Amino acid sequence: MFLSQKGAKHVAMYPNNPDYKFSVVNHSISERIFMNAFWGYITDHFIPAWIVPNVLTLSGWAIMLIGWMLAVYGYYPNHLREYGMNMGETSSIESNVLRMVINFIQSDKLFLITGIIFFFYQTVDGCDGKQARKTKQCSPLGEILDHGVDANSMTIVMVNLLLLINMTPMTTYYTEGVEHTPLYYFITIYVFPVFLCWAFFVAHLNHYHTNIFIMDLLSATDIENFSIVLNLLRWYVGKTLFTTPLTFLPKIPESILTFLELPETHVFTIGDGLVLIFLIGAASSVIQLTIRSLIKSNRNQSPLIQSIPMVSFIILMTTYAYKHSHEEWMVRHYMTFMTLNMFGFSIVLFSLIVSRASIDRMHFEGLTFGILLPLVVLHLRDHFFAHMVNAVNLLIGVTIYVAAFYLHMGSSIIGSFCGALHINFLRRSVSKDKL
Repeated sequence: MFLSQKGAKHVAMYPNNPDYKFSVVNHSISERIFMNAFWGYITDHFIPAWIVPNVLTLSGWAIMLIGWMLAVYGYYPNHLREYGMNMGETSSIESNVLRMVINFIQSDKLFLITGIIFFFYQTVDGCDGKQARKTKQCSPLGEILDHGVDANSMTIVMVNLLLLINMTPMTTYYTEGVEHTPLYYFITIYVFPVFLCWAFFVAHLNHYHTNIFIMDLLSATDIENFSIVLNLLRWYVGKTLFTTPLTFLPKIPESILTFLELPETHVFTIGDGLVLIFLIGAASSVIQLTIRSLIKSNRNQSPLIQSIPMVSFIILMTTYAYKHSHEEWMVRHYMTFMTLNMFGFSIVLFSLIVSRASIDRMHFEGLTFGILLPLVVLHLRDHFFAHMVNAVNLLIGVTIYVAAFYLHMGSSIIGSFCGALHINFLRRSVSKDKL
């Protein structure tokens, strides 16, 4: 389902397959100035040669999942506080631990820990490739794992940004009311994370068709560095830093405010400016890389065809969110929805990366069963089974299914590539043709 026989034969030809190339054009400001040198120093002086690069990659994935759990906790301080008050009369270990968690979140130390986690993730993510080259363990499997983990991190970083600037459904719901979610908040809270995933997908689509992975001036590394600094500032200064009005901006035309469904008295803040910067940067990359993919396509599958699953994923996710964004159950389960986005996007990107590494067409079977059909089920429930199936339970069930499918997909891909390359996933290869 994930690696065809033809693809396995191409993988087995590595490193003697002339069609498989991994070339990077790096315009990233931070990488060119200091990050590459920093990662090289860490790899040469602190990472022993016996450590397999795959271990570093999986360590980064585990670190980012911890960051995601912190984001989930950071989203629910009010509910945790209410629950803690209900347990306040008891002296159980559970209630004491809960109070500690609440105090930790409310003190903004959460963002200090998140900044440290992002730093460690970025470090191992930058060192795994250098470790592979140092120990002569480079392979297509390393590319798949590295970028497959990066797919998870995109959603985590974007949701973390929304938490930083205090713009989440939890905050807007209680300030704007429940009748309707203004378009501006819907775009920022629901469309923004999905659109950034689209920009990441287009970068890999361009890689598939040109064999060149282009890192723009505002690359994933620069976004991560930006996020680290912002988390440290949020911890040190507090949320008032990002809610400060941008009073020097000219008055926003009434037509724009009306389109965004904002009141005439609305004042844009530093947080709004950060979101706008990310959107402009992503839009620039999407346009440039899409055109490049269409012009320089040299594979047997059109980039337009390959974009169908990602476009379908975006449409299904955003329409479902738009339909329910004003409902309290969606506000309470926003992080469940974003978890679905994280693993769903990772499944789509995994399929594209595997097709590139195996010099094969993009197979849609796994995408259909892994993410598209589950999203269709969510929509079908709204139209035909709303009175029979609870929306919250179905969303949680679909999210668990998609996460399990992602893990199944990842383990199957690892097994298939290890078999084709004749390598051990967590042990350094010693065969001459691989060293």
